[in-house]
Amino acid sequence: MKYQQKNIHCWGTVITIFAASPHINEATFAKSFQKVEEYLLLVEQIFSRYLVDSEINRFINGELPLNATSPLFKEVWKKCHFLKSLTQGLFDPWSLPSGYDPSGFVKGWAAENALKIISSYGIKHIQINAAGDLAVTGGYLPHTPWSIGITHPHLTKEIAKVIKITSGSIATSGTYESGLHIYNPNTKTPAKGIISATVYGPDGGTADALATYLVVKGVKGVELFKQPYLKNYHGLLIPEDSNKLHSF
Repeated sequence: MKYQQKNIHCWGTVITIFAASPHINEATFAKSFQKVEEYLLLVEQIFSRYLVDSEINRFINGELPLNATSPLFKEVWKKCHFLKSLTQGLFDPWSLPSGYDPSGFVKGWAAENALKIISSYGIKHIQINAAGDLAVTGGYLPHTPWSIGITHPHLTKEIAKVIKITSGSIATSGTYESGLHIYNPNTKTPAKGIISATVYGPDGGTADALATYLVVKGVKGVELFKQPYLKNYHGLLIPEDSNKLHSF
């Protein structure tokens, strides 16, 4: 088994790629990492609110109409509309004080797409860690799932839960590291009550959006996961005023 790792600096953070596969040479690893870096930098150029000339800033400022935006911009716009409907409006990138901001979807979506790029080169075992949002495939080794530990925000030296997953995505939203940055679209105020929400399932963007939804909705939001569309999604909630864990 051959192993490679690369850190990519973008989105104001570090994206870590770990990949392993038998019978893959270093040149193939390097080419796949190059393509992923190009993709992630493109996503940053489209969706970063910190780059003055990003596509999303030009759109928000009225310089770029929706019909003139890139295919990736339109894809995210469409998927965010679907997830807004799915979550009864509680995941709503259009309700934020800063204007349209799909960052609660984009990171998980981009991590999963990056994983698909590497997989297309025949590499079998991949983990992409996009500042806490993970996309994985193939297990750590054949017949050995990835073991992903979720830190307990109240007990930072302890792991709240270990998620064993062969392929899929894991997204965590909360307030314990970034403060009150998730808004309730109904009250127009920062969401409180859930300090950490983790969702894991087959689609990275969906998991990311659902984690945001749970921070807003709270423990009652688990009811949403009873519908057939979400049967393969599971998660963990940690309230801010209790050490009790809510797994589903």
